[in-house]
Amino acid sequence: MLILPMPKNQKPYLFCEYLHAMGNSCGDTEDYFQAMERHAGACGGFVWEWCNHSPYLPNSSKMGYGGDFNDMPNDGNFCADGLVTADRQIQSNLLEYKNVYRPLRATLKNGHIELKNYLDFTDAAEAISIHYQITEDFSVVQEGQIDDLNIAPKSTALLPLTLPTSNGSLQILTLTYHQKTETGLIPQGHCLGFDQIILSAQSHLFTNELKSNYHPISVSEYANLISVKAADIEYQFDQYKGTIQQIRKAGEPWLTQPADFNIWRAPLDNDSLMKAHWLAAGYDRATSRVYDYGLTEQKSAVEISFKLGLVAVSKARILTLNVVYRIEQNGLLQINIHAEKQPNLPFLPRFGLRFFLNQGFNQVEYVGYGPTESYLDKHHATAFGRYKTTPESNHVPYLKPQENGSHYGCLDVKVANSSDCFTVQSHTPFSMNVSPYSQEELGSKKHQYDLEKSGSTILCVDYKMSGVGSNSCGPALKAQYRLNETEWDWAISLQIN
Repeated sequence: MLILPMPKNQKPYLFCEYLHAMGNSCGDTEDYFQAMERHAGACGGFVWEWCNHSPYLPNSSKMGYGGDFNDMPNDGNFCADGLVTADRQIQSNLLEYKNVYRPLRATLKNGHIELKNYLDFTDAAEAISIHYQITEDFSVVQEGQIDDLNIAPKSTALLPLTLPTSNGSLQILTLTYHQKTETGLIPQGHCLGFDQIILSAQSHLFTNELKSNYHPISVSEYANLISVKAADIEYQFDQYKGTIQQIRKAGEPWLTQPADFNIWRAPLDNDSLMKAHWLAAGYDRATSRVYDYGLTEQKSAVEISFKLGLVAVSKARILTLNVVYRIEQNGLLQINIHAEKQPNLPFLPRFGLRFFLNQGFNQVEYVGYGPTESYLDKHHATAFGRYKTTPESNHVPYLKPQENGSHYGCLDVKVANSSDCFTVQSHTPFSMNVSPYSQEELGSKKHQYDLEKSGSTILCVDYKMSGVGSNSCGPALKAQYRLNETEWDWAISLQIN
């Protein structure tokens, strides 16, 4: 966002509408905040708007929008653009907005924590109580309360806290700001926001639990399939598509349909302008086609390499992929992908792999930004940690279905049933989503209550998911939040426990 300086004009600049909270939105809240901080004349603005205006259908507990009441003309679901729903349920847009506008902000400088008071007239000691917590590998090692830290309005001060020395673990400091005394509508103890600072990163949060379990590997080819077995684990690969056809343990299939490379998402309200370009390029119906493949049997592993294209019928090739699947004697599957995108095509909604697991795989644990949904440009209300969820609870029920429930910055995700566990890991952060609904179902239905479950646990693991922005009634998604690289490499591992 650019605010042009006008030296002769000393009047304040007020945004009549600078965020549009329609559906999964408000991805640029932090950027607007930073822009306003850079320019003294920018004195604030208005979010459009506070609540959805979606009335109940006649004689029903279900809500509707334009066109549901035989009303003509109408503007569809443009009445559903609130930070909260019509019945005042909090949405992630409001959580993002709240934490961006927290009264204090913390930064790590020269081994100390510096706090800035963003209040205009009140000393921090008068209004804010600070709770601090230090964790190592997500276990609490120190916490306490600071109630009397004097920070004058618009000023900074150092937090009187000695930080731990690095010991090889993932060390995180979380500062939570609470209302010190009851004031108007704000009760004492109300959470005003938080900061999370990673003090010392751990290079490897997970270990290969099957590292010492070595078994002979057998390879067989039949029809269009390549089968690789290590003990009771079997992976099947499609020679024509270059994808994982099936995963079996002890003869039991884990996938309800083949995994696939995935560049599509159920369009957001904010994707309404980009959607036409994506459809014209065939992103919604892209499929993989193998041009060449090779198989190498080594002493301790098998490697299958594919050169393939991600294409749509009668459209230009979208991606060229060089994919190497490496299966080791312990059953570990490593996937290395080199991708090249046609530079003249629109930016991608996402790129990753989509797995259709048996419905029994409904216990999910991940290391990433949660517990609510988080995206490249919308994660300031979330914290990096280890979380548990289910496909049903991870789903966000927007009135008009759209992409939801993704988690940014993940390093590890485990999906388990009553006896087995399917784990995806990477040394570079990725996005993850787990849902009972397919993206095709989300994109084809008008209302949340029209959705039909897929009968599978759908796990999406993404190299990157483009941001959500605020483009339904605002500027286009900023370049840094688009998946528009023309070339990238990505490596993940799959492990069956």
